[in-house]
Amino acid sequence: MRFRYTVSLMLIFSGFIYSALAQRTIHMNVEELIKHSGVIVHGTVIKVESGYDSVSRLTATRVTINVIENYFGAPANEYTFKQYGGKIGKRNIKLPDMPQYRIGEELILMLTPPSRIGLQSPVGMHQGKFKILKNKESGRNIAVNGKNNVRLFEGIKSKGIETKLKKVSVKESEITTVQFSEIIRSLVKTLKTENTK
Repeated sequence: MRFRYTVSLMLIFSGFIYSALAQRTIHMNVEELIKHSGVIVHGTVIKVESGYDSVSRLTATRVTINVIENYFGAPANEYTFKQYGGKIGKRNIKLPDMPQYRIGEELILMLTPPSRIGLQSPVGMHQGKFKILKNKESGRNIAVNGKNNVRLFEGIKSKGIETKLKKVSVKESEITTVQFSEIIRSLVKTLKTENTK
């Protein structure tokens, strides 16, 4: 019985690893990131804790976000998710390209739905984690992912957001948080809300 459980856990975990590694190599635009998201929030990291997770039986990091805006899927003012990897003592486990978090960091996160063992991560790894930074020249807050927003707005097929996309700066990396939020809301309405009716 124990052997069967161990084999099942290994298969689930290997599926998670395969999925995570595949996500890191596939380029996704914002439309695809949103399509594959189970939770999309704008918020501030208020807690980061690593340790043994009794549900998955793996090392995991619990990240708690104080939600500024719930675009989709977050049930409360605070949202906590578990991501594979982290530190236990001197042992540090992490996948290549797996995003890290620090307290006080302001983010827009596009997270996968929880896996069968309760783990989540940003869709496309660094592609789904957008840091909110202050543009030194304009003084405005901008949203930038780990790929510097490269090709983030290319090939979008959803109708009705053309006007918002025209407002995006020529440099994708300089999109303001306000502009990006408008695009996310429009795409969530098209891709998520209407599909659940």
